[in-house]
Amino acid sequence: MTTTLEKINREIIKSYSHSLSEEERVNKILDHINDKKKEYSILTKSLEKLGLLLTKITWLDNLSTSDEVIIRGIIAMGKASDKHFKKFYSEQRKIYVPKGLFKDNFKEMKEAIDFHIEAVNEVEHIIFELRKNNDFKELSSLVNEL
Repeated sequence: MTTTLEKINREIIKSYSHSLSEEERVNKILDHINDKKKEYSILTKSLEKLGLLLTKITWLDNLSTSDEVIIRGIIAMGKASDKHFKKFYSEQRKIYVPKGLFKDNFKEMKEAIDFHIEAVNEVEHIIFELRKNNDFKELSSLVNEL
């Protein structure tokens, strides 16, 4: 009877140990998923905020030459960052979408990336092209008079 009880006890301990280690693995996977969701959410919200801040630049008036230099730097940073954002998005998407994970997060992130680069391009276009265009200047002054 002792031998049988010892065998049963060893098997029980082995089963519990296996169950606990399996639970730890599942918890690690779930923690990883939650961490990624948080990371993607933070990036998406940051990109949305950047896009809104960039859009505010287009409403600034009476820009000096030094302001334009700063804005050109912001545009350059925005374009360089966009390449990194797209690369990160693409690499992460390749890893997780085939597994059926984070589809909504990636959709939101892609929209935020697109909004960001549109805002960068809009700043460049409005500040350095439209505002230098005489027809645009005349139209703007008419709108301001109203």
